[in-house]
Amino acid sequence: MEFLRSANGCDSASQVRRLLDTDPSDGSSVSVETWECEATGAPLALYTLEGAEHSWPGAPRGGLFGGTPNRDIDASRVIWEFFSNL
Repeated sequence: MEFLRSANGCDSASQVRRLLDTDPSDGSSVSVETWECEATGAPLALYTLEGAEHSWPGAPRGGLFGGTPNRDIDASRVIWEFFSNL
């Protein structure tokens, strides 16, 4: 993240927020760390899934590797929102 922060001209200080744990039964939670980036006009964000298993966040059930997916975010939607705003 330090490389991306520097390459995009982002602030050195970040803000961290924990997302609402909408499904406590999945055994995981999500935090998002963001940096403001004047050079690009868009923030840099790091999503951290704590306690999550190796499966796609937001999937209805475990993927190729099994496990319980995190259901607090929908990774497909998050990725789509990022690319649709470029």
